[in-house]
Amino acid sequence: AERNYSTTEREALAVVWAANKFRGYIEGLPTVIVTDHQALKWLMSLKSPTGRLARWALQLQALNVTIKYSPGRTNVVADMLSRPPCTEVPQAHCDLCSVTVDLPTRSTKEIREEQLKDTFIANVVEILEKSEDTANGRYWNNKGYYLNNGLLYRLPPDSDLEEATLVVPEHEWAN
Repeated sequence: AERNYSTTEREALAVVWAANKFRGYIEGLPTVIVTDHQALKWLMSLKSPTGRLARWALQLQALNVTIKYSPGRTNVVADMLSRPPCTEVPQAHCDLCSVTVDLPTRSTKEIREEQLKDTFIANVVEILEKSEDTANGRYWNNKGYYLNNGLLYRLPPDSDLEEATLVVPEHEWAN
């Protein structure tokens, strides 16, 4: 039966359906419905409505609805929603499943040797190895420095990090 409706009747039916669908949200509140169908603007002010249009106008009046016209080219949201969805973009097929990179690893002994080449790190390591209970040891501990297996690590006290980071000698920094 609805296939035989005119364009205006279909647009009006859509407005009434949406208003009833969202009735719980819009009831009692002034509501503006923006449409790109100019004939609907007159639905609420017909002189002598009859039949379906009269029933629909009464339903909308009960909800305190105002219908406002906006041309389709300026009503971009409705224009976009009324278009069919875009076709799915085909994904490029890739036969590569994984990449393995052999990075050179260093032993704890090699890392310690590199750390001790840096004068700053060597001084901190020497202080912490002698005794962490001295004033100097407590000073570096309070700054977050500590030794683990002979390597110097740092976990700044005000940091959100959960794990300490290995202190890298300056000559190993990438420029």
